[in-house]
Amino acid sequence: CLRSVLSQTHGELEVLVVDDGSPFPIDEWVAGVAQGDPRVVVLRQANQGVSAARNAGMEAAVGSYVCFVDADDYVAPQFVADALVVATRLRVDAVFGGIEVRHPDGSALWRSLGGDNSGSLLYAERDALDLVRAEALAASPSSWLPTAAACVTNVVGGLFSRSLTDEVRFRVGVTQGEDRLFIVDALEDAQRVA
Repeated sequence: CLRSVLSQTHGELEVLVVDDGSPFPIDEWVAGVAQGDPRVVVLRQANQGVSAARNAGMEAAVGSYVCFVDADDYVAPQFVADALVVATRLRVDAVFGGIEVRHPDGSALWRSLGGDNSGSLLYAERDALDLVRAEALAASPSSWLPTAAACVTNVVGGLFSRSLTDEVRFRVGVTQGEDRLFIVDALEDAQRVA
């Protein structure tokens, strides 16, 4: 995870690692991976769960955009650079990239709003966002089912403007579907997404 974030082709990053009360020696591990990279900052808090950890990261972030990557995720090297191009060119509040879900049996399933890994781009303005929100709420949370809505029910693979993240928080205490609820709330305030 951290190695993939540090390998981004867009080098101007702030990388916030939130230690949510882990018994694992996070400082040593991060030091070994980051090797003194000044972009990496470790935030510590008592164990409160993933929602509180993400909220702590959003509160500490100073950049114009926010991405979320969990410890078991990997992001492609060009993810941030490509998402920023889309965000600035189209002046959108959020960019939802595709995600590849890898299963324990070795199979993988690509999900994007375009439906495949072709790089197709969909753009929605305010009126269409209610349909995107409805699809996010109705979609199966199963990573086994082939639904394009997975990319709008999972914050990984998304880039969110600070205008959204300054207004929306993850619901602390929610242990399943917290991504989906955050995105539905964010889309309520968004004007345009891609």
